[in-house]
Amino acid sequence: MDTKGNRIIAVDFDGTLHTGTWPEIGDVNMTVFNFCRNEQLNGARLILWTNRAGEQLEDAVAWWNAGLNLTR
Repeated sequence: MDTKGNRIIAVDFDGTLHTGTWPEIGDVNMTVFNFCRNEQLNGARLILWTNRAGEQLEDAVAWWNAGLNLTR
């Protein structure tokens, strides 16, 4: 929990948030997307969990920001 009592949830990227196989990014996993979206809308802080680096990390962060990172 954060200092405001909100949940903090780390979400695995490859094979969880999307259906692709590293280094590709596949289609969004709608079950996980909807869970993350609902949790974030209810105050949870989401953390993108990945071992990607360099350009692959930049691609993952851009994908995250485009779809899942609903608030900053």
